[in-house]
Amino acid sequence: MAGYFKFAEFAGSRFISLIAVLIIEITPKCNAQLITGNTVYKKGVNVPLYVNKVGPFANPSVQYEFYKLPFCAPKEEERKGLHLGEVLGGDRMMKSLYSLPFLVKFSGRTLCSYTLQPNEIEEFQKAIDEDYFFEMIYDGIPVRGFVGEKKKETAHGEQLTTYRLFTHYIFTIKHDGEKVLGIRWEHDPFEWLDITDKDRDLDVHFKYSSKWVRADAAAAARRSSASSASSAADDGD
Repeated sequence: MAGYFKFAEFAGSRFISLIAVLIIEITPKCNAQLITGNTVYKKGVNVPLYVNKVGPFANPSVQYEFYKLPFCAPKEEERKGLHLGEVLGGDRMMKSLYSLPFLVKFSGRTLCSYTLQPNEIEEFQKAIDEDYFFEMIYDGIPVRGFVGEKKKETAHGEQLTTYRLFTHYIFTIKHDGEKVLGIRWEHDPFEWLDITDKDRDLDVHFKYSSKWVRADAAAAARRSSASSASSAADDGD
């Protein structure tokens, strides 16, 4: 919500009423997308996973395009058309290399392999220092995760800081047999790349897995509504 009011202040007081009306009209539509996808799918049909934005967890008003960080990207940039609510919300949805066909389970599928240059390693380190999270969109439903983590260890009486870049994403998708009801991200805790050394090139291999869990649509809607209300309350603090 803070992003909306910053926009209003920037535009001038004469637009505050207009922005308030837009918020009231747009928010229900956005929340509806959080409850369930609107499209009926058959098994095997590809449902696009768009990458959206990244930014520091402690300051969600600061957001950048997902590919500001040196993640692997399609050769040709393709942006998703956005409606007004998404534009005002700072969305920057773009096509990704991920493929998550409806009801298709798989494990450890290769996303990409490439070499990180020292300056790119430093970018990921800075993102981990600031607890960067990312947001993706699947069938209109946002899913969020973290770039990596920082660990402090003691060796030979000296405290050392190591940086771990998460390299295996696991998507658990809830469905009712026809529609997407929700999606959750987690990472494989045993698969990460040590990017502590930023003075040399590092080869990185990203992969991902897809899990599908059947769920009751009404229960999923209630959980999503409660989650949306909780998020709105947090935004208002």
